[in-house]
Amino acid sequence: MQKETILAVVVGLLFGLGVTFAVYLVRSPQESQRLDASESQLVEVEPEEEVVVTESLIIDSPSQDLITSDQELLVSGKTVTSSYVVVFIEDVQEIVTAQESGDFSVSLSLKEGPNFLTIIATDQDGNSASVERIVVYEKEPLIEEESE
Repeated sequence: MQKETILAVVVGLLFGLGVTFAVYLVRSPQESQRLDASESQLVEVEPEEEVVVTESLIIDSPSQDLITSDQELLVSGKTVTSSYVVVFIEDVQEIVTAQESGDFSVSLSLKEGPNFLTIIATDQDGNSASVERIVVYEKEPLIEEESE
């Protein structure tokens, strides 16, 4: 009777190992297909062309969120030599060419209230960089100094 019990346990273990191995074989291709699918999704997300990011536009004036009582605004800065600089303010645009040193400046008239500026510099190779600024023009200063 002991031999039969030992034999039954051994046969049960072998049967259990066989079932476990069969389940492993069935699940392995499905998991590898899932891994292959996720890997191919990662490959599809990669850009096909190299993205060129230029940090070639520095704005000296105006500063962001400037509040001014001067209607005339000087936009100045530095970019790549001989680049074209376009300054958009609302629906008006001014175009200038940067000097040999890369310096540029353009004078604009502000309208009362907030003015949204977009400054775009484009070099000879077609690379461009842009900066946005908000300038608020108030005819009278917001804060009046108290006389003593």
